[in-house]
Amino acid sequence: MGLALAALAAGCGGGRDAVEQQLAELRAELVRVRADSAVLADRLGSLERARVAPRVAARPDEAEPRAASPEELDRPDLEVVRLAPEDDGARPPALRSTANGVVIDEPPGGSPPPSPPPSTPSRRKR
Repeated sequence: MGLALAALAAGCGGGRDAVEQQLAELRAELVRVRADSAVLADRLGSLERARVAPRVAARPDEAEPRAASPEELDRPDLEVVRLAPEDDGARPPALRSTANGVVIDEPPGGSPPPSPPPSTPSRRKR
């Protein structure tokens, strides 16, 4: 009985060494991946800085060039269009919705059409 118990303990201990070895390998791989990620982040940063430099040189009228955020690097310069309501004096049409789901279009200058009669209150079931 003692011999079987000793063999069982030795078998469990051997499995622990294999798990610890796998953990050590995973930790080493994680360190390599983090190092690769840092190298790629540095390369990306240098590319972004190189991309901003021609834009700053193209605008010499600015006294102090401000740092461009990564979001601004991907956006092109667009023309701003502002819309305003026309001053023709006409009121836009008004739309109403009833409890039954019917949409009523009220004319801009006229009175609204008569509304449908209210629905009857629901009755309790007895």
